[in-house]
Amino acid sequence: MKRQGSIICIFHIIVIFLLSMDIASAEVHIDYPGLNLLWMDEDYNLPGTPSTDKNQYADTLHSWCRLYGYPISREAAQALVDKKMDAGLSQSPTFSYMDGGSTKTGQYYDTAQPIWHVMREIIFLRTLQNSVRHWEKNYIDPLSIEAVSKRDAYNRAEDIREAFEDYLNGGLFNNDEHNPFVTGIVAGAMTDYAGAFDGNGQLQSRFNSSVKLAIENSAAKVWNGTSFVEEFTTTGTVVGAGAGFIVDYLHNQGEHETATMVDLVTTEGLAAVSGGFSAVLAPAKMFYSVMSEIGIGFLDSSRGTHLILHYYLANNYADSFLSSGLFTPSGAIDFTEVQADLSRKLGGNTLNDPMINYFQNTLNYSFSDTATTEQAKGVYAMSSMMMLAGSLNIANMEKNLAAFAYLQSLKDYGFILNFFRIQNPHNKFTISIPDEMRSDSEHGGNLASVTWHWAEKSSSSYSNLMGGAYDAAITRQVQDLGQLVELDLNLEVVSALDKDIKIKVSITYPDGFTRLAYADLDWLPQHNNASWLLNDTKVIVGNYAPGDLIVDGDLPENIWVCWRNNKKKVNLDKWEDSEGVIHYGIKVFIDQDEAVGPDVPFWIDVDGAISNIVQRDIVNEDDTDADSLLDAWEREFFGDLSPEGNQDPDGDGKSNFVEMNKGTDPAKTGGRRNS
Repeated sequence: MKRQGSIICIFHIIVIFLLSMDIASAEVHIDYPGLNLLWMDEDYNLPGTPSTDKNQYADTLHSWCRLYGYPISREAAQALVDKKMDAGLSQSPTFSYMDGGSTKTGQYYDTAQPIWHVMREIIFLRTLQNSVRHWEKNYIDPLSIEAVSKRDAYNRAEDIREAFEDYLNGGLFNNDEHNPFVTGIVAGAMTDYAGAFDGNGQLQSRFNSSVKLAIENSAAKVWNGTSFVEEFTTTGTVVGAGAGFIVDYLHNQGEHETATMVDLVTTEGLAAVSGGFSAVLAPAKMFYSVMSEIGIGFLDSSRGTHLILHYYLANNYADSFLSSGLFTPSGAIDFTEVQADLSRKLGGNTLNDPMINYFQNTLNYSFSDTATTEQAKGVYAMSSMMMLAGSLNIANMEKNLAAFAYLQSLKDYGFILNFFRIQNPHNKFTISIPDEMRSDSEHGGNLASVTWHWAEKSSSSYSNLMGGAYDAAITRQVQDLGQLVELDLNLEVVSALDKDIKIKVSITYPDGFTRLAYADLDWLPQHNNASWLLNDTKVIVGNYAPGDLIVDGDLPENIWVCWRNNKKKVNLDKWEDSEGVIHYGIKVFIDQDEAVGPDVPFWIDVDGAISNIVQRDIVNEDDTDADSLLDAWEREFFGDLSPEGNQDPDGDGKSNFVEMNKGTDPAKTGGRRNS
């Protein structure tokens, strides 16, 4: 047995070593509630407190930038984590609130905090959101099919709240004022740093290649262009500015029910519920004071009923739930009114919602109305906190922070090249250094040197573009202050360049400071001739029409079938005929009846090269000869599809089309009505 115990001890040592290695290599360590023994007893379904070691955040920042398409180096990420996350704001927005009978000022957002502080907030908010979704899964989702413990629902929500408080007390912050919701939303969600870039990773044209302008104009904005700072310094109230701010954010994220709830709370001045959202958006001290009112004498099961009912109705029936009549004069939910008149308040449709039926059937024995308004406010604050956490777009926060870091990296260490394709379908590009980068007073003035290099897109080995071997491809050069700042590059002239390549430009200032910029130039396959035909005489809506394409030059990449104002991308089946000519099988498919018509022109766009035009009738599958007569009707009365819609074979003054619609025999005057 002693030997076995030794083996177990050795096993534990190995486990401890392996786990410590894993934790050491982790990007940011998160401390979850629990015993924290070998990291095996932590509760990962509660909010966790991320590390306060800023060195752990560089790897995470680097990962976020790579994930969302913003290329920065690991070294740049290490330097950036200390950058101020000022979101383009020149001052820290504040608001006023009452504390112990005196008016105090809370700080909504600290412009002096570094990037890694904001990252810590976002990581915490993700753990908070995960815990809320786990709570929903266990205590909200099952309600329509099975009973849940109201006591357990409340106690678990209380665990989430305590973990929230532990985070606020976890260092770095003045927790009388700190609020992670506001920091995460202002810095990561209400900004639009990601929108500063177009689909090609270039700055939007409205910024005129100015990184500084992009940073300033992508900062936090709210209602109709009013800046975040202006709103809070002029309004200066928790319920007014705070709720209005969050309403705008929630609408932007598509969380319209929750936004409606907050909006109605604010405009109708419902003290209890607005107090709940005030607590969520206010300084931590205010949040604590509201929560502390959930006290002795408020039974756990009753607290759970308050919590679940508020959470579900506010999330799903915001307009009806917050209409006048469901609240007492003091602003608490009037559960007597909820019981007696819930069906009327929800438009009489409660039978369609098994959750509402459940509430109606269980309130009698699970609800105790002994709670004070202040206790109820505490529950509503808890519900509001959980609703807001569940509504956050954490990925958008991460993306905007990564974009901000990338912009800062460009501002400090790099720049963005201007480049565009001169004319499709050709592989000719104009590439230039932005005017604002050609001089930098902080680094001694005008450019001292410029170097141009290129490499295949998949390679890290660059060659000098100006070394003589590629002179034929450089069709135009522009000098400014003695340096090459712009050129035209034709990839089709030099065989080494007829592929996807990347350009690297290095600019150096008089003090030796150097910036780098990159541009990806995608090769567009070249074709001199493209010809095709459609095998069928008609194109039937809802059916594939086979075709055959012959194209020379490079292997085709992007093939589009075009007709009228339509364009549809197609896949190819490649085959070779007996003479060695390569053919590509194409299938044309039209799925819209309104496209029906005669002599419709079709053509193929192959990587920008345009084929010949083929004309075909587009017909409905029930009227393949496009004469406005159903094929089945023609065959019933004439045996084939030869009749036309405007013909009158029985001479009764009614065309075939009229006879078909009236249900009469087209071959007999006054003939029978067909079925």
